[in-house]
Amino acid sequence: MQTQGNRPTLGGMFLQHLIVFLICVVFPGGVTMMAPASWLTFARSQETVQCTTRTCVFFVVPFKTQHVENVTGISHRGRSATTKRETKLGRNTGKIIHVDGEGFLQIHGVGDQLAEVSVSPASIESVMTRSEDFLSSTKRAPRPFLRSLIGSLAQSWEVSLLPLRCCMLLVMR
Repeated sequence: MQTQGNRPTLGGMFLQHLIVFLICVVFPGGVTMMAPASWLTFARSQETVQCTTRTCVFFVVPFKTQHVENVTGISHRGRSATTKRETKLGRNTGKIIHVDGEGFLQIHGVGDQLAEVSVSPASIESVMTRSEDFLSSTKRAPRPFLRSLIGSLAQSWEVSLLPLRCCMLLVMR
């Protein structure tokens, strides 16, 4: 026979499930929205190139999709990484803060069409070069091109894996 003190209450079970949901779903979702994975798909049909960009949360769930019908050019913009000294109340605290850079690949279409996707500053040059090579070539892209281009677009993927590790530790506990 069990006493009432040993049985979990409905409120207690709800609270436990809410905490697990926040830690395992909401927190990783927020982190992967701040450092999302982006997927580019270039397709050539006769003389025109189409591009579809997908920015994903949890690496596979798209929350932003952009499409450019007739790609005319590719460029990039970005901000380089900097370091600065932290100040509080006008005084130097002696701490040095590293501010990460950010990069964006811009895909231009006919007229005002513009798709902009976040790319790691470390790999923006190689992504831009491969994208321009596909745009200037006259044949379809081989399969390895698409895989390697997609693989290099994850923005700060190490940061995005952190919530998954925390969730696994919580579940394994």
